[in-house]
Amino acid sequence: MRRKFLVILTTAMLCPLASMGQGWNVELVGIVDSLFYAYDVAIQGNYGYVVSDVQGLTIIDISTSTAPQVIGYCDIIGSPKAITVSGNYAYIAAYEEGLRIINISNPAVPFEVGNYNTPGQSWEVVVEADYAYVADDDEGLRIINISNPTLPNEIGYYDTLICARGVAVDGNYAYVADDEGLCIVDISNLATPFRCGYCITEGIAHGVSIFGNYAFVADWYAGLRIINITNPSSPFECGDSGPEYAQKVTIYGNYIYVGAWINGLSILNITNPTSIYEVGNYNTVGYVFGLKASNNYIYVADFDYFEIFDCSQALSVDNSPFDLKPLTFYLLPCYPNPFNNETTITYTLPQDGEVSLKVFDLQGREVAALGTGHQALGTHSMVWNAEGMASGVYFIRLMVDGRWSMARKVVLMK
Repeated sequence: MRRKFLVILTTAMLCPLASMGQGWNVELVGIVDSLFYAYDVAIQGNYGYVVSDVQGLTIIDISTSTAPQVIGYCDIIGSPKAITVSGNYAYIAAYEEGLRIINISNPAVPFEVGNYNTPGQSWEVVVEADYAYVADDDEGLRIINISNPTLPNEIGYYDTLICARGVAVDGNYAYVADDEGLCIVDISNLATPFRCGYCITEGIAHGVSIFGNYAFVADWYAGLRIINITNPSSPFECGDSGPEYAQKVTIYGNYIYVGAWINGLSILNITNPTSIYEVGNYNTVGYVFGLKASNNYIYVADFDYFEIFDCSQALSVDNSPFDLKPLTFYLLPCYPNPFNNETTITYTLPQDGEVSLKVFDLQGREVAALGTGHQALGTHSMVWNAEGMASGVYFIRLMVDGRWSMARKVVLMK
């Protein structure tokens, strides 16, 4: 059995980095610590369901967002990578141990009722009606009948040829994030699915969500790629946006939430999918692997943490992409990131002000002062030369007039 560790923190009890003003239009309001390698989260009603390599399944009461409380555990065989919840069951992609099905009718006492050992390594699972669709690494898309959760059985599969890491289902199609791009699979006949379209992306496709006639692909170092799927047999890329190292995406309403590993959380307005723009972000203290949105909140599996963010301010932004950024103080993602010795830092000032740009290590210690003094409104850029610094994670903090601040996480790799 796995050992269980639990610490409940309020935002005031977090490490000093939490006081560095890492959010823009997003506020951290609740956190559960010591989950150890938390990879994904699902939300249903008043409960959050988090899977991690060490803790297995952890069930958290989120009825009070500022004080989440762990109420149940279930040990999971394998290395859980993703979770979806439907009714009284949680469906977990457990990597080398395939699909695990957990009864959660009593959240305090969850227990496994069935499993299906897929031939590959299961990365993600989504459930539609009586079927689970599993992204199974080099074994492609697996379709599993779960009408009897105690006896799941595979009824169809399609070998996507590359490496299936993420999956979304909409109507008669499954959209698979297939490492080199988006693979569209016709599932109108579940026993004989077939590929009807493919769109190669620039990066490494990890996750996918669907919004109308568009697929949004988390494309790792290439950020967020937008693919027109009006004709599933001829998909084509029509835009890109979002932070680097996009790993997971989830859509709620007219917003997409991007989990970007070292670059934290980003929220973008996708009302017009061909002209999307960021309305909020937060540089988390961990590494964002999974996230789900509900109402004004976003719930994040942040490596060692489960975090709850209030996004109401971001969702109230009513600006066009052309006038949003110039009206705000804003620190753009650093590029390149990760970097070797040099990275470029760019920020915007909507008015003249006293600027301080500094670098901090993971312990919150200042390690470099990049610039201070009075600066005019507009866009500014400078290069941080980290020669002589040790490899690792650093935070670049911009502060204006001693009261407005924002930070970006960077990774120095030598």
